[in-house]
Amino acid sequence: MIRRLTYTVLTVGLVGLCGLFALRLLGEGTSSLPAASAPEGIRGSCEDGLGQARELTKNGGAERSYQAYLWLIGQCADSPVLPDILLEAGSLFGHLLEQPGQARRVYEEFLLRFPTHPQADDAIFHLARLEIDAGDYTQAVSHLTTLAQHYPGSEHQESAKFLATKAAEMLAADRRRLHTLPGQLAALIPNNLLSLLAVVAALGPSIIQAASKAQANGGEGQKRRRWMMPVVIIVLTLLNYAINNIESRQRNAALMEKLDRLVTGVKSHDQR
Repeated sequence: MIRRLTYTVLTVGLVGLCGLFALRLLGEGTSSLPAASAPEGIRGSCEDGLGQARELTKNGGAERSYQAYLWLIGQCADSPVLPDILLEAGSLFGHLLEQPGQARRVYEEFLLRFPTHPQADDAIFHLARLEIDAGDYTQAVSHLTTLAQHYPGSEHQESAKFLATKAAEMLAADRRRLHTLPGQLAALIPNNLLSLLAVVAALGPSIIQAASKAQANGGEGQKRRRWMMPVVIIVLTLLNYAINNIESRQRNAALMEKLDRLVTGVKSHDQR
């Protein structure tokens, strides 16, 4: 009975670990925009479809305009109006529909296809704003740096300064929160989820065996061996957490330095 329950706990733990790895791999490979069928009322060329999608947006048909822009993105891959479609879709998804994840994918698609487009600075700025709101400071700093270095005359420079300041304030707040016990515990689970599951899978059988009267009479050497693996896994998990914590602090410090330079650089540009 105890052996069967032990195998069950170990199997569940291993299946859970494999499932998390699979979900992570699937998440990395499915970042493209979803496909959409042709919505009612969208006909003709890509230019006509764009005009009709704009009318849908003006008339408050948020869901239909969402489907329309998704369909246009898929159908108008070689159309000269695709940059306009992508920029308008990003604005629609990010502002009106409050779908920041979709908006980020749209702007990323725009920059991938049209890196030298005259409106590339628009996509970079809005993408950085969405990344800051999502707490993805590394990508946001990268895009704000690109905006400052390659588009010094952009109309978004002043707004980029406020974005950099906002990112610095949010990052500083996160750093202060991580110095508290609740912040440390909150960061422990998402940063070390696989390790924690391994601890549960290792501790489960030992706890079951320790609670069983049948195992209570075992030798001391057997008990020590039984608890050796869970202790090793716990130590490794804590070590992994400490390393992640140190790396996170170093990364945040580097990001703060870059943000300070960005704000200073934009200010000096404005003063010139």
